[in-house]
Amino acid sequence: MRRILHSLMEPETAITKMIKELLGAGYKPSTILSEVGRAAGCILAETIQAAVPVPHFPRSIMDGYAVRYEDTLGADYSSPRRLRLVGRARIGEYWSRPIGPGEAVEVDTGAGIPPNATAVVPVEHAEERDGWILVYEEAGFGDNVAWPCSDASPGDIIAPRGTPVTPALAAALSAQGITKARIYRPKITIIPTGVELLEPTGKPETPPPGKVYESSSRAVEAMLQSCCVDIERAGIVPDDEEALRQALREALETSDMVLFIGGTSAGTEDIVYRVVADEGIIIAHGLKLKPGKPTILAIVAGKPVIGLPGNPASALNVTEKVVLKILAEAAMAPPRQAAGTVKAELLAPAFPARGRHTTRPVLLLEPGEGTAAPAIPLPCESYMITCFSRGDAEITIPAGLHGGLEPGAIVTAALLNPYWRNTRVIVAELLGRKTLNAIASSGARVKILEAGSQLAIEALQRRACSIAVIDSEDEVEPPPGYEVIETTRTLKLVTRSRNPATLPAYPPTSTLARIQSSLIHAKHYIPCSTTRAAAWLLANGYLDAALLPATDNTPEEAATATTLRQRLTIYYRREAREVAETIASTEAV
Repeated sequence: MRRILHSLMEPETAITKMIKELLGAGYKPSTILSEVGRAAGCILAETIQAAVPVPHFPRSIMDGYAVRYEDTLGADYSSPRRLRLVGRARIGEYWSRPIGPGEAVEVDTGAGIPPNATAVVPVEHAEERDGWILVYEEAGFGDNVAWPCSDASPGDIIAPRGTPVTPALAAALSAQGITKARIYRPKITIIPTGVELLEPTGKPETPPPGKVYESSSRAVEAMLQSCCVDIERAGIVPDDEEALRQALREALETSDMVLFIGGTSAGTEDIVYRVVADEGIIIAHGLKLKPGKPTILAIVAGKPVIGLPGNPASALNVTEKVVLKILAEAAMAPPRQAAGTVKAELLAPAFPARGRHTTRPVLLLEPGEGTAAPAIPLPCESYMITCFSRGDAEITIPAGLHGGLEPGAIVTAALLNPYWRNTRVIVAELLGRKTLNAIASSGARVKILEAGSQLAIEALQRRACSIAVIDSEDEVEPPPGYEVIETTRTLKLVTRSRNPATLPAYPPTSTLARIQSSLIHAKHYIPCSTTRAAAWLLANGYLDAALLPATDNTPEEAATATTLRQRLTIYYRREAREVAETIASTEAV
């Protein structure tokens, strides 16, 4: 009996229903442990946190001379400062001895500087003469120094589950000492069906009348090759219910997805849908696609089973429009999206390096209702591979652009992460380490930008994030579609000395920076993008004091001088409620 397809479903509707059913059934595709350098294009099956700081010692970011910055004050070409050259640290070396007043150590780019050095004078600002150097331009505290934790701090989420492995991410993982990562590697079995089909012989021979060489399975296999999957092509199965049923059951024992080719239309011999319906549930039979109308989407034994039309053009079209999207939506494989560009609107300024065209990675937020994707430039220096790996796209800032690119600028961004639209975004005030640990343990597919309340408010008002964590003093009416949780956390001002000389410089858009400045001041500041960086620098003697969440670890010998309470408001979309509740509970601990 023929089955006429009277009601056709939109492909996106069918895909959404399929994903909802799969995830609701706890679908877990196969994973493997892969060398990170060989995992490009595959999807992480685990969330990876930083275990070590990057860098883990202060390094020079230029060829020059490591000095105590105060020894260079007042230097200019008419009155240079004269410092004694006491040695050299080459790349791969660390000068472990402190330098005395009026001393300097020659350093290569990337070399470790003396433990009490506070600046590096570039070679172009100094001249070497008979064991001494003449410094012609004074240095500021921290000039040309890559401080520990400036790229990554212990506890940072390097990449959440569901992140595609890019060359930059492979480098960021390697910088943590990680050589292998768990990735999704689903196994897909392709089953061609039809009594008219013959296996190609390897010779250019004309098949008998009424028979054709089977070609669709190889076409589908070729399209799937770039998707980080393992593919098995089964032998041709005739149009027989029991044979099809046996082939399906055998494939499901070892595979994460089964693709039938042929037998999905309205002919009397097209019986794949009957077998699939008996074994599982049909999500859709018939899609609004041409070619590809008689497609079947089903779930059998908790796994996706898709019936593709036998025509090669139809099979390829459905593979591209449906199969690849299901793989991407289930976070098993990257979307089929060629490297391209996206129009982006900057929410923060971006400045070029002096006299050079500057490439800067940006984090793309959820598009919201605008035509351009909101983007936040990431403050990456050349050595910050972890920072670069977080970029969804990159922009180029022309040399000599006066004032750089201002907030609101519309730019063309070159895509680095084709999966950016499928990941929920959290823009937040600086969070505690326990919160990051909890989010990582949950396996949530989120990217977190701890940019502070100001940028979180901007992202929220544009409806460009799934979660915004904001200081409650900044009263914001929740936009349509957002719900609210409030929590209160304890902050602690931790000091190592009575007269702190060095404090963390938190992002100026963060409320933590404002609160800290109201409590304490210091002569010197080391940039810290997170409280985890500040906690590590404090514990290792680089900072004298820091304002931290009470949940963050602090040195045993440090004294907590002040504690205070901070109210946080968490705005979230309904689908992100579980993560929002995690943030609320862990920040309140």
